[in-house]
Amino acid sequence: MAVSSDLTREDVVALHRLLDAWNARSAESFSGMVPPGESELKVEAQRDQSLVAVVDGGAPRIALFQNTPAPLDDRPELADRLTAELTNVLRSGRVVDAG
Repeated sequence: MAVSSDLTREDVVALHRLLDAWNARSAESFSGMVPPGESELKVEAQRDQSLVAVVDGGAPRIALFQNTPAPLDDRPELADRLTAELTNVLRSGRVVDAG
């Protein structure tokens, strides 16, 4: 799911060329949380996570890790899509249980 839909294809290509020049790679993910004792995602706890890794001396190193809230209050259609996607992952059993 591309929440950053304001970016053009040219923006994304330029970003990837820049990362290639720095010998870096990026990854983005979204996460949700089910509070203990509950069975539904807590929408307010959804996060947008970004990671940039740079290969330095042959070893990958994290250059940036960003974990920001993803409430998407100004984009309710995207908030609904994200919640639905995370709920599908939760129901599939492909989750990390930190408890």
